[in-house]
Amino acid sequence: MRQIRLAKQIQKDLGNILLRNGMSLGGAQFITVSSVDVTADLSIAKIYVTVMSPTQAESIVDKLNSNKSEIKNQLGKLLKNSLRKLPDIHFYYDTTLDYAEKIEKLLNEIKEEDQQKPQKENRFNPDEYKDLDI
Repeated sequence: MRQIRLAKQIQKDLGNILLRNGMSLGGAQFITVSSVDVTADLSIAKIYVTVMSPTQAESIVDKLNSNKSEIKNQLGKLLKNSLRKLPDIHFYYDTTLDYAEKIEKLLNEIKEEDQQKPQKENRFNPDEYKDLDI
């Protein structure tokens, strides 16, 4: 329970930090903290972020990881009354949105293919089955 509360608090506070300092810390203006996973012993926090430009995601995550001491310092100031020791933070790009877009694109392609095929009438025709002995 405590790790879930801590993860939500880190997500909220880190979102505010990146909103104010996203350009200097991550090299992008719109960095969203999509989720935070904290280990059971509260020693590591995996922070998943999304960015407006997926082509720059890797460089933005690298920049966030290289600036994690500054980010952790700012986060520590906000969480100082909640924790004795702040978890070690690691940033990762959240591919969930990219995956969802890919699935949506594939479903739209299937839908378009189905619409281009001639529609076969699915009505029951008893004459087709008159040769069967039932």
